[in-house]
Order: sequence, then C-alpha cells, then structure tokens
Amino acid sequence: MKLAALIHLPDGKWPWPGVIMAHGYGGRKEGKTGQLLLPKLSDFVFFQFDFHGHGESEGKFEDFDAAQAVDDLICAVDFVLGLPYVDNGRVALI
Repeated sequence: MKLAALIHLPDGKWPWPGVIMAHGYGGRKEGKTGQLLLPKLSDFVFFQFDFHGHGESEGKFEDFDAAQAVDDLICAVDFVLGLPYVDNGRVALI
C-alpha cells in the first residue's frame, strides 16, 4: 500500500541532514507539530508521512496496529536513506 508523504528540501548544496517525522495515533502529516517544526528545520530534509489508514495513505484505519506502524516507519526510513541528497550519517526521527 502507498503511504502519502510531504518532503521539504533546504536551499543550497547537498547532501543535507534529514529528519523524519512520525505523527501520533489518529494524526496526519499536516498536523500542528509538523507545521511548528518546519521553520526550525529549514536546513534539513524534512520528511512527513501518513501512517497506514491515516490522512491520504492507503489502508483502513481500523487495520492499523503497532506492527503496521513499525512496518510503515521502516519504509519511511528506507525511503529517506535512499534519497541521494540526504546525508545518511545525519538522519533523525521525531
């Protein structure tokens, strides 16, 4: 299933450090926390995604559990680490 995401790229020369934001249960990638953090993380690749069954991601909310959350998070981390403009040695998870 596809997970919906937003990616914000800084200006300037890359590779850039990255930050992956995982929202809370019932949340979504456009939540208030991400909006508050975005200006403070303008020098980072900032990756926000909707977990399975949340926001614009595929799947049913009622099928979402801890195992699905871990799988989704692993996919998000793998995706960000595969981006050529991300410094893989400097990636954080929020």
